[in-house]
Amino acid sequence: MEVPKRLAPTKVVLRDLYLKSGNQCAFPSCKRTILNDKGHLVGQVCHIEAAMPGGERFNSKQTNEERRAFSNLMLLCYDHHIETNDVKKYTVKRLKKMKLDHEKKYSDATEKLLSSTVSDMTLLQEYEYCSSLKKINKILDWGNSKKELLETIPLFNRLIDILRKLSPDTRAIFSIMVARSERSEINLQEISEVTGKPQADLVNHVLILVKYELIFEPESNDYGIPVTYFKQYDLWDMWDTIKEYSELTSITLDELITNMRFSLLD
Repeated sequence: MEVPKRLAPTKVVLRDLYLKSGNQCAFPSCKRTILNDKGHLVGQVCHIEAAMPGGERFNSKQTNEERRAFSNLMLLCYDHHIETNDVKKYTVKRLKKMKLDHEKKYSDATEKLLSSTVSDMTLLQEYEYCSSLKKINKILDWGNSKKELLETIPLFNRLIDILRKLSPDTRAIFSIMVARSERSEINLQEISEVTGKPQADLVNHVLILVKYELIFEPESNDYGIPVTYFKQYDLWDMWDTIKEYSELTSITLDELITNMRFSLLD
């Protein structure tokens, strides 16, 4: 079990929290704002289940990533943050319902607003390039010099430029493919089973991944199961490398691939 460590919410999570808050405290009937008219944060980002042991409603079974996930955070004014520290009165179940009820009011309005125009949603996605690769160099024991790492950085950032062209759903599917791959082979039947998506629905995501040269065209193996493989970059299985790095750290593939945070390699 990993050691509890307070991780700051990602930019993507914070954006979604603010967008779905209506700029108001999530406590019922509270009209206090989260951001004031100068754009300063006057509310607070609160954990439903605490980030660290000793905090309110701390759940030892959660991972550090789960503790900073959108589902475990809500926006409250200072007074109601203090009030909800009463763990007997404000249970996890009650706070999650409070969050859900509040966000539903504003999510419906936001979705209607966003759906009133047609645009390329991938242009609005946030991403973070890597700039040093110091951490992955240390974790994987590459032993590369600073000069060698500087030559490698563009290869990784080229992957980000490809991921930026994909929708969040396609990136999420690809993240699962990386996690479930074995020696660069991806069992598409398994991907269908673990995601709950029929193979027919999975085809569209696969075609997009083929189009952007992340994987090869699927083929059937000796057992008649559809499989595919990662494409190599400069004769390098980079996705296998990223998977190995994720397995040796507390950094998830979802953060690296779905949220496009390659700065976590630094």
